[in-house]
Amino acid sequence: MEEHVFAGIISLAACTILLITVVTGFNLTERSVSFLSPSGFSIIFGLLIGAACHLAGQDFTFSPELFFYVLLPPLIFEAGYTMKRRDFFKNVGPILIYAVVGTSITAGIIGFSMYGLSIPGDSKVQPSLNTFSGCLLFGILIAPTDTVGVLGIIGRKNIARRIKNILLGECTLNDPVAIVLFTVIKDANIPAGSDIDIGEAIIQALLAIAKFIGILFGSGVCGVFFGLISSYIFQRFKFNNPPVEFLLLIFLAYYSYVIADLSHLSGIASLLFCGIVNAHYCSYNLSKEAKTCANEIFKVLSIICENVIYLYIGVTAFSIPYKYTSKDLITLSWAFFFVIMARIFTTLVLTFIYNLTQKTERRITIREQILVACCSVRGAVSFALAINVPEDEPTRDPLILTTLFIVIATTLFLGTATIKVVDVLDLEENETTIAIAEQSRRNVNLSNQDHLHKVWVSFDEWLKQYFGGKPREINQNENSINEQTVLNSAEHEKHH
Repeated sequence: MEEHVFAGIISLAACTILLITVVTGFNLTERSVSFLSPSGFSIIFGLLIGAACHLAGQDFTFSPELFFYVLLPPLIFEAGYTMKRRDFFKNVGPILIYAVVGTSITAGIIGFSMYGLSIPGDSKVQPSLNTFSGCLLFGILIAPTDTVGVLGIIGRKNIARRIKNILLGECTLNDPVAIVLFTVIKDANIPAGSDIDIGEAIIQALLAIAKFIGILFGSGVCGVFFGLISSYIFQRFKFNNPPVEFLLLIFLAYYSYVIADLSHLSGIASLLFCGIVNAHYCSYNLSKEAKTCANEIFKVLSIICENVIYLYIGVTAFSIPYKYTSKDLITLSWAFFFVIMARIFTTLVLTFIYNLTQKTERRITIREQILVACCSVRGAVSFALAINVPEDEPTRDPLILTTLFIVIATTLFLGTATIKVVDVLDLEENETTIAIAEQSRRNVNLSNQDHLHKVWVSFDEWLKQYFGGKPREINQNENSINEQTVLNSAEHEKHH
C-alpha cells in the first residue's frame, strides 16, 4: 500500500513539474521575454529540482536508452513530418554545407584544439580532458547544434524565411551526422595517448569516411523504404478509422528508427527521411480526421518530449560521480572558447566559399552569417553521446562534466544573446517583405526549373500513382492574382 501511495505522489509531482514547465515556456514565448528562453527555464527548473533531490540523498542518472528510444524519436519524426519540404530542398546546398561539412570541421577543430593543450607545458596547467581519443570524441559530440534550442530562438522572431529554413535544416541534419561520426570514431579503436602511427591514422580516417557515407546512405534508404511502405498501405487500404490510422502511421515510422539502429545505421537519419516521405505521400492518403489528429498529436508529443529532455538534463546534473579538480576549470574554460570560435570560423569560411558560387541575390549576407554563428546552442544529443562514451576511456568523467557545462552554458547564455542579436541586426521581416519574397520565390521556381528538376517532377508524379500525394498544378492565373495581392499589400502599408 505504501508503495502504491508513493508511486501516486511521484506521478502527481512529475505531472505538476511538467505542467509548470510547459505553461511557463508558453508565457515566455508569448510575452517575448528576451532574457530567458523556454529551454533555459526548463534547465534551470531541472537544476533546482536536481539540487533538492541531491540534498535529500536521492540522485537520478541520465539513461541514454530512455533518451534515444523514447524521448528523441517523437522530436525527429515531427521535424521531418512538418518540414517545409520545398523550402528545405530549395536551400539544400547551404544546409548540407553547414550540417555535414560544417559539423565535421567543427568537430575536428574542437577535438584537435583540446588535445593540443595537453601536449606541451607544465602538467599542472593542462586540462583534465587530455587524451587524443577523448578529445576527438568530445569534439564530435559537442559539434552539432540543438534543434529545440535553435527553434526556441528563431521561432520567437519573424526572421527572414530563407535563413530560418537554413538554420532549421542544419540543426535537424547535424544530429544524425554527429551520431554517425561518433559511432564510427568510437568503433575505430583510436589510441588514448599520443602513440599514434600516421600511416595507420590515414587508413583509419579513409575507412571512417567510407563508413560514414555508407551509414548515412543506408539510413536514408531505410527511412524512405518504410515511408513508402506506409504510404502504399494507406493508398491501397482505406481504413476510415482515425485512431487505427494514427497508430499504424506511428508504428511503421518507429520500425524505421529501431530497425536502422539495430542494423548499426542511424535511427535518427532513417526516422527523419521517413517523416519527410510520409508527409509528401502518406499524409494525403489519411482521412481528414486522422490527418488533423496526427498533426496535433505530433505537436503535443514534441512539446512534452523537449521539455522532459531539458528537465532531465538539469535533474541528472548532480548525479555525476566525479571529484572536481583545478584542471577541470581549465578544461571548461578552453572548451567553451573553442566551441564558440570553431562555430564562428566554420560559418565564415564555408559561407565565403558558398557565396563564391552564387549570384548576388542568392548569397548569404554578413548579418545572416552573424546569426548563423550565434545559433550555437548545444543540447541533449551531445549529453546523451557523452554518457555513451566507453567506460575504458580514461577521461570519460571530465568529458561528461565538460559536455554538461557546455550544454547548460550555451542554452542559458547564447540563447539569450542570440535573441538580442536578431534585434540589433534588424533581421525581422514585415508582412510586405514576406509577401514580395514569396512572390519572387514562386516566379523563380516557374522560370528556373532545370532539366534535373523536371526529371524529378516526372518521377514524383509517377510515384504518386502508387503511393498517393498531392498532384503538382501550376496555375498562371493564381500567380497573377498573388502578384496583384502583393502590390495591394505594399500600397496599403505605404498609406499607413
